[in-house]
This record gives sequence, structure tokens and C-alpha cells, in this order.
Amino acid sequence: MSNKKIVVIGGGPGGLETANALARLGYSVEVLEKEEVLGGHIRHWYKLFPNLKDADEVIDFLKERAKNPNITISMGEAMSEMTKNGNTFEIKTSKGRDITADVVIAATGFEAFKAERKEEFGYSVYNNVFTSVEIEEMLRSKGTVTTREGKVPQTVAIVHCVGSRDEKVGNFYCSRVCCICGVKQAIEIRKLLPDSQVFNYYMDMRMTGQYFEELYRESQEKWGVHYIRGRVSEASQTIDGMIQIKAEDTLLAKPVIKKVDMLILMVAIEASPSTAQIAKQFDIEYDYGFIRSRDRHNEDQYTPVDGMFAVGTAKGPQTLKETLADARATAEQVAEYLKTSSNE
Repeated sequence: MSNKKIVVIGGGPGGLETANALARLGYSVEVLEKEEVLGGHIRHWYKLFPNLKDADEVIDFLKERAKNPNITISMGEAMSEMTKNGNTFEIKTSKGRDITADVVIAATGFEAFKAERKEEFGYSVYNNVFTSVEIEEMLRSKGTVTTREGKVPQTVAIVHCVGSRDEKVGNFYCSRVCCICGVKQAIEIRKLLPDSQVFNYYMDMRMTGQYFEELYRESQEKWGVHYIRGRVSEASQTIDGMIQIKAEDTLLAKPVIKKVDMLILMVAIEASPSTAQIAKQFDIEYDYGFIRSRDRHNEDQYTPVDGMFAVGTAKGPQTLKETLADARATAEQVAEYLKTSSNE
């Protein structure tokens, strides 16, 4: 099968691990990565739930495996156009190259919800409103959390489901990772700033992964993180530069007003522009711009287009662990497809 051309679009965890798995099966793979660095969103992350593993360890592991001679990685090169021509795909890249591929794997990942769309939270208006992504980047670069003025926060509020499960922005789905990310970041802040208080505002806590529930309990029993069940309706800045939050505690059926030094928004997973482009062009759009699989149970790695596969968050929200498992399954399905098609 060495004469078959496989192209993976995206050099994040899903794309890299799919390429790695195919290379170990003996296939030659080219990875197109639009950025000048590999790793996707995980390269912005500090620690990973539920065991608080250093994100760099996972990135280094994937990069090391990608040194396989069967893998070619084209950095800073995006797919600009793609068409289906019989049994092959014609791809034009941002560098003007033309590639003919027998198999295309969309590992186009996700995009973090733009918090400006939730005007009531004041993101980009008030200084000390941050997204969960910004907090991860701050922890990576500074090893701690501070306000934009460089001060150590004494009170921090974390708001869940920003852009998820939200009729106003048109996203009815759960992003799967926000709840546990909020728990993880709360623990990290309490570890680094033991004199601080951290409050999580949530609709309901969805601890759906292995050891997620244990981490949630640890956050309360060991680290004293507070949880308030209720939606935040509004955030505003006070005259002293603090962020005032208005919410309802739905367990106590009482309104809550609290002033904090920092507000963190747990932003949703949305389809990336590359994902939406492929989904629309090939008429395989799933809800919310993600790529539709052929069958969610039996053929989840296949798309309805012969020879095109999708992996990880190109199909919808997934955790990193799920994405890596999906990547390995995708490699197996690609190998099966190529063997079947070559016998026809």
C-alpha cells in the first residue's frame, strides 16, 4: 500500500496520533499543519485533568512518535481548497502546492468560543475578566495567576457553560470539558494562592470521566473550593476595579451579589473554521458546523464521503483522552478502507 497517499489535515493531538498510528502500520502519511508549531490547543495548556499531568509531556510524546520516517510534516501550510475527483482528492495548499490524496483525514480540531459574544460578562470590556484559555496560558508562562495589573487575587469566580448549553448563542450542546476544567483550575489557584477564595458558578456539574468525580470532591474537601448552583446574569466593574457578579443561587432560591478580583469564563468548544469549511463544502455538516460521521456507533471515524475520515473534535466536543483513542481507531479504519478498496 506504499503507493497510496494519505493526508492528515491538522497537527494537533488527533492529527499527530492518527499519523503515528498509520505510520506504525507501514503507511506513508503527510500532515498539513497551518501553524509553525505542532500540538494544537494543548500547547497552550498547563496541566491536564484528572491527574494534573504536565501538558508538555503529552506534546513531547506525540512529537517524538512523529519522527517516524513514514511521516512527513508540512509546517505553516494549510489546506486552502479541496475537491473530490473520482476516488482521489485534489488539495491545494496555502503555499501553492497541489496534492493528490487517496485518503484525507480531517483533524481540524476546534475553536474556543469567543467570550465577547456573551456581552453580559464584560469580557474585553473589564480588565479582569479572563477566559479559561487565558488562565492556562498564564499558568504556563508565569507559573501563577495574577490580575492584569499584576496583583495577586484574593477572590476568584469561575463561570461554567460560557457558550455551551446556551440558547442565546445557538449552542445547545455540552462541551464536555468545561466542568472538569473549572475544577482543575480552581485547585491550581488554591494551591498557588492558599489565602484566596475560589467560587464556581455552575448549572450542574457533569463529572463524566474516570476520576473526574474524585477530583471534584478533592477540590471541596482538600482545597475548600466553593460551588454555587446558578447562572450568572451579569458582571460589571465597580469603582475600585473589582468585578461585581449578579447571580441566583438556585439551591437556596436567593439572589447572590459578589465582588471578586478576577472572573474566569469557561469557554465552549466550537467547530474550527477549517472544520466548518470541509463540512459545508462536502455537504457533511453535523449540528453546529462539526463534521458528520457515517454512523455514530458503528462507523464513527468514516464520513459519508468515501475516502474521507474525521477524528477528534472535528466531529464534536471530546476530551484529550477520547481524541487520542479516536485517532488510533481512525488509523485502523483507514487501513481497512485502503485494503478493501485495493481489492475491488
